[in-house]
Amino acid sequence: MKVPVVAVLGRKASGKTLVIENLVRGLKERGFRVATAKHVNLEGFSLDEEGRDTWRHAVAGANPVVSVSDVETAILIKDGVEKFSLDILFRFVSGVDIVLLEGFSKLVLENEEVGKVFCVRDQEEYEGYRQGVKGETLAF
Repeated sequence: MKVPVVAVLGRKASGKTLVIENLVRGLKERGFRVATAKHVNLEGFSLDEEGRDTWRHAVAGANPVVSVSDVETAILIKDGVEKFSLDILFRFVSGVDIVLLEGFSKLVLENEEVGKVFCVRDQEEYEGYRQGVKGETLAF
C-alpha cells in the first residue's frame, strides 16, 4: 500500500517551504518517518554540473546516476518533470510514513489521492485554487 501524500501548493514566495519545514518537524516529533520532494521551477536547473563525473556518466547514457559521498547519496534521474510521476517517486522512498510534496501543481491538483495544503496570499488566489482542485483540501 502506498503511503499518504500531501502536497503544499501556492505561488512563488507564498510560504510553501516554511509550511513544509514545520510539517516535517511536527511529524518527526511525533515519530513519523517523512520524505519530501520539491518541484524546482527553474528552466534547465540541475544538481549535477557539466564536466563532473556524474554528468559524464549521464552523457554516456546512464540513467539514473547514483552519487555517494560520506554525507549523502543522490539519485539523479535524467528525465524532466514531464516524465515524473508519483509511481516513480515511490520507487525511491521506501520505509516512510508520509510523503510531502512542495509544488507539483500540474501533477496533483486533479489527483484525488493527494491531500492538499494551499498557501494563498489573497482572496483571488484562494478562489483560484478552491475552484480548480479535486480531492481532499486539508488547509488554506
